Amino acid sequence: MPSSLATELAGHARDIAGGVRVLLEVFERDEVDKDSLDARGSEIPPLFGPDHRGSLLRLAISSLALLETAGKRTQDEVFDLRELRGGGR
Repeated sequence: MPSSLATELAGHARDIAGGVRVLLEVFERDEVDKDSLDARGSEIPPLFGPDHRGSLLRLAISSLALLETAGKRTQDEVFDLRELRGGGR
């Protein structure tokens, strides 16, 4: 596989996976905190309202879809290179 394809896919995978992981961790923390109280005994307000939460979830979904597309494209190019070299899929 050409190293540029591997490098590009690896970069996308790291960026998207890292970003989605952090986003899900923040959502999880927000969910845990919703029934908690702060040091003064007040409820901890949510970090995101429903609209922002929905937008961020769609961002995560779209990012993962782009990564899936990049992975498929890279896989197809690898298969095409193998076929050109006589190796088949």
